[in-house]
Amino acid sequence: MNRRAVEFVISDKMRFAAADYEIDSSAFTIIDRDGGSELPNGESVSHLDIVSVTEVAEDPLSPIGVYARELDANASSAVSLNDFALENYDVTVTPGTFEVKGLPELSAIFQDVYFEQWMRDDMGYDPEDVFSKALAISQSLGLRLIGLPSWSNLSNSERREVLSRLDEIPLHLQSVELAEKIIDQIQ
Repeated sequence: MNRRAVEFVISDKMRFAAADYEIDSSAFTIIDRDGGSELPNGESVSHLDIVSVTEVAEDPLSPIGVYARELDANASSAVSLNDFALENYDVTVTPGTFEVKGLPELSAIFQDVYFEQWMRDDMGYDPEDVFSKALAISQSLGLRLIGLPSWSNLSNSERREVLSRLDEIPLHLQSVELAEKIIDQIQ
């Protein structure tokens, strides 16, 4: 028996750093051997068990970056509502890229008023409990700085100096403890 060639192309996705993300099991397209999205005999696939290969998609602490071939699935996980028969097809799965972006429209972390408002409106930031949500390092550092008593004692120019020094340090080495040391040096 000749099996019909079909491709499941998983959609590229993105989220902002620190945001919650749930993988959409229907975020893929089907490309039949004739180039269309319709399978013969009215068969269809509605869902795949799509996974984040390195779990970067669902981990709010994942670093900002583009992760090629991050979203993948096994063809045998295909769910059909109308008798899709996997054994009749030669299925290939094309993984999707996942991107973790920095916070929108914030060119510098020292724009703390806009940052805090964005966090309140879009990220569910609780100003009474700044550690209520796990956040990605670079952006969360700005949020956590806002909550430090020592931060509120700094002038605007001193705040910019702290942030400037932090920006010189690789992203994965930035921490609240390091920020507190820099604040102590500046005061």
